[in-house]
Amino acid sequence: MPPLPFFSSFREPWRSPRPQARLAALKAGKVPLPARRQMAIADEESEVRLQAVASIDEPDLLDAIADTAGDERVRRLALERADLLRLDLLRQSDADLAAQRAAVAAIRQETILVKAAAQAATPDLRLACLARISASHDLAAVGRQRCGKAVALQIVERLDDPAILADLAERGASLYIRRLAAAKLAGQRQPVPEDDTETVLQELADNAQRLVGNRSFTLAERRLIELEEEWRRHDPHMAHPLAQAFQAASTAFFRFKAEWQKEERRRREAEKNRAAREARVARLAAQLMEAAATAAPEFPQLAAELEKNAPPEEMDQRLAETLAAAERRYQEQLPVRRREEQRLQELCATVAALKTVSDLRQVERRCGEVRRLLAKRPFGLADTAPLLAALDQQEERVRENRSALERRWATVKEKAEALCQRIESLATAETPDAGQARRIEEAWQRLETELGPPAEGIARRYRRARARLFARLRERATTDAWRRWANRIQKEALISRIEGLASSNDFASIVAAVREARQAWKEIGPAGRAVDSGLWQQFDRICTEQYERCRPWLEEQRRERQAILEKKERLLAETVALVKNGDGPLPERAARIRQIQARWKELGVVPAGRDRRLTAAFRRRCAAFFETYRRFQHEESERRLANLAQKEALCQELEALIAAPAWEHQKKVQELQRRWKAIGPVPGERNQEIWQRFRQACDRFYAWLDGERQRNLEEKQAIVAQLDGIVAEAEEAGDLRPLTDKVLQLQQAWKSIGPAPREAADEVWRAFRLRCDRFFALKRQRQEAAHQQRLANQEAKEALIAELEALLASSEPGAPAIAQRVKELQGRFAAIGPAPRDQERRLRRQMQELADDFLQGCRRRRQERAADIDRLRTEKERLLFELERLAGAGASSHRSSGLSLAEQLKLAMQTNFVLAERDAARARKEELDRIVRAWRRLPPLPMPLEQPLRRRYQRAMELLRRSSF
Repeated sequence: MPPLPFFSSFREPWRSPRPQARLAALKAGKVPLPARRQMAIADEESEVRLQAVASIDEPDLLDAIADTAGDERVRRLALERADLLRLDLLRQSDADLAAQRAAVAAIRQETILVKAAAQAATPDLRLACLARISASHDLAAVGRQRCGKAVALQIVERLDDPAILADLAERGASLYIRRLAAAKLAGQRQPVPEDDTETVLQELADNAQRLVGNRSFTLAERRLIELEEEWRRHDPHMAHPLAQAFQAASTAFFRFKAEWQKEERRRREAEKNRAAREARVARLAAQLMEAAATAAPEFPQLAAELEKNAPPEEMDQRLAETLAAAERRYQEQLPVRRREEQRLQELCATVAALKTVSDLRQVERRCGEVRRLLAKRPFGLADTAPLLAALDQQEERVRENRSALERRWATVKEKAEALCQRIESLATAETPDAGQARRIEEAWQRLETELGPPAEGIARRYRRARARLFARLRERATTDAWRRWANRIQKEALISRIEGLASSNDFASIVAAVREARQAWKEIGPAGRAVDSGLWQQFDRICTEQYERCRPWLEEQRRERQAILEKKERLLAETVALVKNGDGPLPERAARIRQIQARWKELGVVPAGRDRRLTAAFRRRCAAFFETYRRFQHEESERRLANLAQKEALCQELEALIAAPAWEHQKKVQELQRRWKAIGPVPGERNQEIWQRFRQACDRFYAWLDGERQRNLEEKQAIVAQLDGIVAEAEEAGDLRPLTDKVLQLQQAWKSIGPAPREAADEVWRAFRLRCDRFFALKRQRQEAAHQQRLANQEAKEALIAELEALLASSEPGAPAIAQRVKELQGRFAAIGPAPRDQERRLRRQMQELADDFLQGCRRRRQERAADIDRLRTEKERLLFELERLAGAGASSHRSSGLSLAEQLKLAMQTNFVLAERDAARARKEELDRIVRAWRRLPPLPMPLEQPLRRRYQRAMELLRRSSF
């Protein structure tokens, strides 16, 4: 049966002609790395190229793709991804230092270097990144991040611009760099003291924040512990305002770790489920095609089951193709199977009629005719086992009354017939196998040497089939050789064509020719394994050399197009800003837009889709603006009168609220102010009057709010004072539950208080939050210590359970030493403290079940096992006795049986009675089938008992085969 397109595309989905299948293969991670590199450079679909780049995790390979890719988007993505991978390597604490230094030297983008100078794992790496940055504004950008003291010192030393130093003195990320910048501006040369507590704590907080994205979790956790110990040497109670940032960084690290581990588990589970699902669908499809090839009755059931198992989305089309192909194959083979079954019934009836024929010569001749008919017109689909069994039965009648010579010639004929059928089948196969042909020829020669030459008719059949087969093999080999030679000539012609481009300086033609040649190379078939490798290396080298010659020209073309497009984008952005939210009157904005239109025409047209989109957008914006400008003057007068009526209504609504002020009115007042601002101008003679009225009403309301906020501030300060006492008490108390209830009550009271004055609100909130965080941090430390102890107890108990399981599995049940060891393990288990609540009951139950199983079940299991073995052995002895009686093995076998003499006599009488009651041959065949089925259903005994019984079974079966049973 020829291979199915479903399975070929399923094995290599990235070779599919459908872009969706290639994208799905890339996303599922099924594409090998060389294929991903080739797809990133030469795939015809832009989305596939981008996805291939996104799936590559090797920076050097991404650099090579960026250097050779013709798609600008692929090039940018490859450069960006390579630099981001190197940045991720620099963040890791356990990475190889040489690899990290090489990554620093390979980063191409200045923005990534700025990030690396602040986020690298060690100060040396950050300084190495800083050394590659030359622009002053980029140095200042590093200083506005948490970069460490060594990097901050280098930044300030390298900066000389007063404006940038002033900006760092005000906006620097750390107090240390702000002091350094301020000192350099003031002309001071004294270094900033490094033992300043504020600076040290800021550095520790920065180092903790730098560990957030680190995937070396063990090293990062150890580093966090060291940083916290260092912090507590300077701030024992974690009371400094920067402690909040340090704790936030620690929390963020553990959240990142949990999310990363969860995502890894989810990805592995999804990959496992996807693989199982695809394997199930492939297995069902294979079974379906096998059933279709033979028109098997179970085909409809298999088709329904395959449709029921919904495959992944990327396999929908392939599944539909498989089902359609299987249905066609089934409908084609079903009439053939029915014709063969009808012909088989006729032959079976013919052979069955031979039972009444007493002339053995006639029986032999008719059986030979049927076998020759089978060889001439073999059954491809129907099951010929019943017919062959009937033929064997009739031929057995003949063989029982013939001499040994006749049996020998019958054997020769049978084997020669089988070899003829095999070589005839191979000669008609679609792709004959030369190795199988040699094995058939060797078998025929052995048959002639060992048993003598077959009949002349069979020999002629064999020679004709052999001649046809070897002629087809020679023709196929010649065709393959000529095809490989033609492919080689085409590939050499492509190489010569590319070599001829070396003298040309028409770079546009060279680039087009190289791309066309690479596409043509893919369409040429193989030229032989030994030749293909050398030709490809030569072709790839020449193409790369020609493309590298064109790289400066390509880069110049790209820069020119990019410069014009960037200018047009800036003009478009300026136009959009003027149209959407431009400042100034409409006439002035219209004049500015006309100037922009003139500059746009001067730039000219760039032949690119992006330029066409920009031009269309620019024209739409200009048309929309001038249409608005024409309607503006007509609508302006009517709009101002409508605005005046709306503002008078707002004044009336605001004055009604002020008559009975309340906190709830604040949002309404703010909403009225927003609506006021949104209304727009009114006629000039009424503008000042209506504004004074609205402003006075707002001032009266906010004066009332200021008094209320002052009272709220006093209440919040009282709560902060209470929290100071609770925190001091918590550091000495053993049980924090009563104090926790007090803190929660104070938090609820805080929520019920309204806002305080804005200038004091942040300060009182930080004081309140700092004291609450300090209290709950102390509580978490105590809970974590208790939890760690319970986890340690759980590990100790699980180790004892595992030790007990191993002891029981590897030792003889019931031994006194084992019992003493079990009691000792139980005592050690009871001496360990409690485990976590959700695990304690399970651990106790496991330990108790193991002990009970050992102490109470050893003897019972031994007795049951011995009884089962005795029953199984008796049953096998009984079956062997019946089999040996049927084979006529002799008295020696009966004496070796494990059955008693009475049992043997009883079984012998039963066997003789059955054989006497029915036809002897058929009864012996049915009895043998019953014994074999019963033997195969029985499980094996232990090896010392099983081996002698198995040898007796094999010896009896061999006797039956020799007697042609």
